[in-house]
Amino acid sequence: MKKLTLVLILALSTSYAGTLPDQVFNFTGTCSDCTGTATATLTVAGTYVLGTSFQQSDLVFFQYHSNLLDTTISPTDPFFDGLQGTMPVGLGAANISLEANYIFTSNADGGWDIGISDFGTNGVWSQPNATSPTPEPATWLTLGIGLVFLTQRRLRG
Repeated sequence: MKKLTLVLILALSTSYAGTLPDQVFNFTGTCSDCTGTATATLTVAGTYVLGTSFQQSDLVFFQYHSNLLDTTISPTDPFFDGLQGTMPVGLGAANISLEANYIFTSNADGGWDIGISDFGTNGVWSQPNATSPTPEPATWLTLGIGLVFLTQRRLRG
């Protein structure tokens, strides 16, 4: 019985490989040459970890908007040349650069620009609806089987 329970625990804990949802980061910055506020949305792979350098494969989608310019960048864009930088833990201002038709740059001092057409200050990143990771179903199942095993063992003496 012990061997069967152990085999079941190992099999079930590796049987479910969940996919992490994409992560969305919002940018807002005060325009210096445009009017009002510029906004952007950066969507990256769910496997990206705050505080680490972006990989080229992390980009899912980027969208920028101000009263002077609207643009999007995706990995399938023929001019896409990379996503670089790090989204800091705690967010706020960040050193990030995306390059395609336009080059969007956000700096740790809050300065930002997108090519020669738009630039400003007070650029900050936030993460709407950030949640803590939820254990995968296999984790709960493994825990349950382990508790059943321990209960049986205790009852048997």
